[in-house]
Amino acid sequence: MKGNILFRTPEGLGYHKVITQNNSELSYLSYHRLRLGEGQKMSLETAQQEACLLCLEGIAAISLNGHTWKLNQKDALYLPPGSKYQVKNMGEGILDCPVALALSTADSEPVFISFEQANRDPERHKVVGRSEYQRDVIMMVGPAVKADRLLVGYTIGRKGQWTSWPPHQHVESQEEIYLYYGIPEPGFGIQLVYTSLDEVQLCAVVRNGDAVAVSSGYHPTVGIPGFANTYIWMIAAKDPRQHRRTDVATTQPEFASMGTAVFDNR
Repeated sequence: MKGNILFRTPEGLGYHKVITQNNSELSYLSYHRLRLGEGQKMSLETAQQEACLLCLEGIAAISLNGHTWKLNQKDALYLPPGSKYQVKNMGEGILDCPVALALSTADSEPVFISFEQANRDPERHKVVGRSEYQRDVIMMVGPAVKADRLLVGYTIGRKGQWTSWPPHQHVESQEEIYLYYGIPEPGFGIQLVYTSLDEVQLCAVVRNGDAVAVSSGYHPTVGIPGFANTYIWMIAAKDPRQHRRTDVATTQPEFASMGTAVFDNR
């Protein structure tokens, strides 16, 4: 139903269109999920969207125009609009790949992004925040990738601590999706989305596979004691020429003394 904020990812095999322009308030950004069994493969296309595939579980072989890329855990592949590609499960067990998509007119090339390399790069992996809101932020599809609207990365929080803090919003410039993963049972987080503390749009428990579509409002999140929030953030710039940047968010004024709402504060 249009207007939803919190979405549950289906658990079955196949290609699931979880968040789209038809069931959310987002106009540019979508989130799909691909799950394949052992030896399975599937042909897909990006059409009028650019895409970022991330490998959360298993080993993926992604083929396009005679080229094949191997994705291990947390690796990513950026694909421009108009890409017709095939994904094959090359490992044992299930292949699990979230897909971030954004409407795009980019004239660009596919780009493989190694998580291991991003994790070692001080320009793309930053430990940010203070004391009870410190976390690791790893940029996968950043400004160096010649995408049109997409920015994609990982946030790895600390046990029982806040992330996306201090609260920030980017209603005029960017849409965003948080996709939770890797939180062991029985752990969970709490996600807030609000325009003011008197107008709370969402206050909800979030677990593995839950996704939150943020079209407007502040959106901090916290892990419960003993468990850390870990999630993928997917961003679509509303105006690619102005807003595909990491410094367009604004901090909630009441918490401005705690930091600034830029890339480091995801």
